[in-house]
Amino acid sequence: MFLEESADHKQGVGWYWIILADLGNKGMVSAANEEIIEYATRAIAILTEIGNLPGIARAYEARAIAYKNNGDDNRAEEDLKRSTTTMAK
Repeated sequence: MFLEESADHKQGVGWYWIILADLGNKGMVSAANEEIIEYATRAIAILTEIGNLPGIARAYEARAIAYKNNGDDNRAEEDLKRSTTTMAK
């Protein structure tokens, strides 16, 4: 098995995208809201493959912040609900 296929590697990559999204949401790295949304979406996809529920929930939270900052309150609310639902599993 190649390293890129391991759950540990996928978890690391997923959290990398979450951290970038969080830093972008805080203005600590230069990123447009659309980029932050993409970072969080990548994290959700990667972490869903391995069932990392805390990571998935955190990525939904990060994406919700970016949606809210982008003026898309409906999507922000949907992602906050997904975050809460994911952690309840």
